[in-house]
Amino acid sequence: PGTMYALNEHDRHYLRGGGQDMRLVCVFNPPVTGQEVHLPDGSYALE
Repeated sequence: PGTMYALNEHDRHYLRGGGQDMRLVCVFNPPVTGQEVHLPDGSYALE
């Protein structure tokens, strides 16, 4: 049960839970470390 949203290229998105609670999970692959610096195009270099 549930829905998966796969976004890329800075896709605009709006999620609404209606009258029910909503649970969101965000996954980055490769995992982020907190030291990333975004390039001008919004991406970041793999190390």
